[in-house]
Amino acid sequence: MTIRLTGVALAIGMLAAPAARAEDRPLFGFIDNAGYELSVFGAHFPTGLSRRDVDDDAVDGWARLMATTRADFTDELSLKIKVFGILPTTEGDHRGAFSLPRQQSTHAHYADFARLALSYDAGPFAVILGKSDLSAGLSTLYSPADRFETTYAANPMHAFKTGVWQARLDVPLGDDTLSAAVLPFDNRSLTPGVHSRWQGSSGNYLFNRLNLGVGVQPTEPFRDSDPKNWGYLAKYKAARSGYDFFLLAHHGPSAFPIVYQQNPFKTEILYPLAETLAGGASVTVDHWEFHGEASYQNTRLNRDQDFAKYVFGVSYRDSVLAGLLGWEEIQPVLEYAGEAFTDKTLSARTTADSSAARPFRDAVLARLEARISDRWKWTIGGSLNLVDRDSTLAASLEYKHTDNLTLRLDARHFEGNGDTQFGRWRNNDFIELGFEWKF
Repeated sequence: MTIRLTGVALAIGMLAAPAARAEDRPLFGFIDNAGYELSVFGAHFPTGLSRRDVDDDAVDGWARLMATTRADFTDELSLKIKVFGILPTTEGDHRGAFSLPRQQSTHAHYADFARLALSYDAGPFAVILGKSDLSAGLSTLYSPADRFETTYAANPMHAFKTGVWQARLDVPLGDDTLSAAVLPFDNRSLTPGVHSRWQGSSGNYLFNRLNLGVGVQPTEPFRDSDPKNWGYLAKYKAARSGYDFFLLAHHGPSAFPIVYQQNPFKTEILYPLAETLAGGASVTVDHWEFHGEASYQNTRLNRDQDFAKYVFGVSYRDSVLAGLLGWEEIQPVLEYAGEAFTDKTLSARTTADSSAARPFRDAVLARLEARISDRWKWTIGGSLNLVDRDSTLAASLEYKHTDNLTLRLDARHFEGNGDTQFGRWRNNDFIELGFEWKF
């Protein structure tokens, strides 16, 4: 435990060390500019698990310290940093500190960078080199196009984006932006450890179900850094009066894994090369907002199905009914997500396509958020997969004690068969209490 605490302390402490004034030594400006956010939560799981090799403690603690800052070397050149440290009570989900750009593991670290990027903004264009955000999509609850950043999901109750290593060019065109990015490394999201209760009944966090036969244990190799394995992205994002839209094209590894038999003695979990086209729009009319987007994937060599994932939805900001109740605002959101296929032909070596790894293939998602006052807010929401009949229901209550300190109570329920998206976690219902403090 001493080693873990030391690693986390070094990760965050380097931003809190004494230093000369930023205006005198610009290189150390990131110290004076740093902002911090501490999140501490404790969860109770009322249901134990029958498997002895699974960590099923009734109480689970999790803490994260996030530091965000930047150093401005010139008016155009800056270094942007976001570093986090994690301290969990579970064993085996985290190891070591700081990943290399060419990572070779999906194991989470006790400390790591979510952003570490040089930015050169020349006005007519901007260049970003390093680990940074790369968002896409416009939908509120689920976006099939927003698939390029990695995610910390070692504790799925507190998943957050951790950026992706890239070289990107942004060209402003009035209120629009044209972007081109190269993603040279096989960056993947960080998943729960092998003994985590979040692995689910399939035994693999990536898939709802896996039927590979007795004794088959697929490996999960990473691609080398040959340019043919890189990701290449072009994106156009536009803002207009009353509506926004985006278009993007991508060539590179798929967002969804398959199981592929390289030879009779070697089975692997792969992210096959694919081309993706995506686009979407949102329109605002008075208190109403309508949105929709779709992402089409064509996979090389028939290693996976060719399909389009789509979502459309609506949200409404209400102050009339809220006023009658003595509240400030009520905002319901409703979305439908689905899939359409253009080719289901598979290579003879594909033993499991990505269908069991793709979320919300035929689903309704909803959320109702009510802001009672400037201090109190409650939220209830959930998702229902219509074909598999599995679902999840979530509720939270927030109290904003000050502008910097928020207390939160969360609860989550999962329902369904053990081989479905949410049913695999049907023994993971929890209630959780914690706080978030910004300083």
